Amino acid sequence: MNHHCKGICLVLLLVTGCAPREVLVLEPPPPTPTIPAVPGVDSVFAAMAQTFARRGHLVDARASETSRRAVEGGKRLFALADSLSARLAPSADSVLVSDEAVAESIRRFNAGAQVLDQPNMGTAELAAAAEQFNVALDSNPYDAEALYWLSRVYELQSERFMETGATEQNIDVLSRLTEMYPLRHDYAGLLASAFEGLDAISGWSQAGAWWHRASVLVRDEPSLSLDSNTQLDTASTFIYLANASRAFIEANEGNLALAAILEAAPFAVNEEERDYLTSEKEWLTWDATLVTRKRFDVLLQESLNNPAGAVTGFRSLIAEVTLPQAEVDVRHQLALALFNAGNPVMGITEIQQAWKDVAQMDSTIQGRIREDYGTMAYSLAIEHREAGELRTALAYLLQSEATKFSGAPLSALTRSILLRSDPNAALDAAKLAEAGWDQLDAGSQRTLLEHMVSLYRRLNNRDQAVRYAQRYRELTANN
Repeated sequence: MNHHCKGICLVLLLVTGCAPREVLVLEPPPPTPTIPAVPGVDSVFAAMAQTFARRGHLVDARASETSRRAVEGGKRLFALADSLSARLAPSADSVLVSDEAVAESIRRFNAGAQVLDQPNMGTAELAAAAEQFNVALDSNPYDAEALYWLSRVYELQSERFMETGATEQNIDVLSRLTEMYPLRHDYAGLLASAFEGLDAISGWSQAGAWWHRASVLVRDEPSLSLDSNTQLDTASTFIYLANASRAFIEANEGNLALAAILEAAPFAVNEEERDYLTSEKEWLTWDATLVTRKRFDVLLQESLNNPAGAVTGFRSLIAEVTLPQAEVDVRHQLALALFNAGNPVMGITEIQQAWKDVAQMDSTIQGRIREDYGTMAYSLAIEHREAGELRTALAYLLQSEATKFSGAPLSALTRSILLRSDPNAALDAAKLAEAGWDQLDAGSQRTLLEHMVSLYRRLNNRDQAVRYAQRYRELTANN
């Protein structure tokens, strides 16, 4: 028979002499029945092999993007530091101060000092004192005492403004302080903190720049100090750079935040600080943009209390992220949200795709997906077993075992019990369960040993049945 005619009706002519007398039409044999697809279960687990080659360079994509962003952020940080330094550079001009100007400076200084001597100084008194010291310095820029007391007044004003929440006035006062003392890192840090009080994108951006400025000034101290014993203050440097990164995150300046974190690495002197930097870097490099990471975090929180409500957001975010690992993360959380929202079929379908995508990623997320995929498949297996749909239950049990999640031995035991009418197949599954003995709880261990005794008796293997019966007695005696 020509097998190219497969699927076409075969016509057989029965002839007597030369003329056809009768035509019989023979129907082709019925096609081999196909096993219905089970959502979230691979067909003989072969489809995973195809994904390996397709997704072989996912880690490199993230590393390359991280490097690009770090370089770009570093250049921008340098430009920021340079612009602030230029703005605060002291004037090189010399001023000739006359005797009259010196006398006026002294009068104004004394007037300012008298204001400060008053009890219960309020905002008005501090402003009046500041005005007198400013006029004194206008008359004589070299009056060191007037400069010192003006800075003290500004510090007092800053404390009052912080107490009353007068953020803009505080920024104005601290800006004057940084102009008076451009090399004081503590003043730069205070100004950075004040800018954070604006709680606006522009304020956070300015705060990040000033936190970084403070870190530069701390690092400059040992080289600029006349004291040879001056040591680098690594703790302050680390804190300033960590604060800079945090502020840039709030300003949606991901590249600057990443550059600040990388810059802080040499100043992390203990394990806690190093862990913090690692965690921040991983968070910042989750995707190519900071906005998608922030949206992901918001959806994570929403999914805790309202998984159904988070589903739409996760679906939308999958199309917006650009790095493969971020896509896997979002799909994983989408799967959990669907499953927890009462849509287990869609949930396990999504996590199946995430499992394939993560197959060759060098990431801890692989372990999390493994556990959730295996757990989902096992849960669905139990549901279908209770509904009497044993073929589907077996498919889910096989899938859960294939993930090698921590509950795989229990899946194998459950499958073995379902297959007890086929002792050989049941024994194969039972041996897989026994291989993961330590991952079974005491109750499951007793069930497995009892089941093994039954299987070996049915297979007429008395010696093995006796051995497992003895283990069962020992186990129950010890518990």
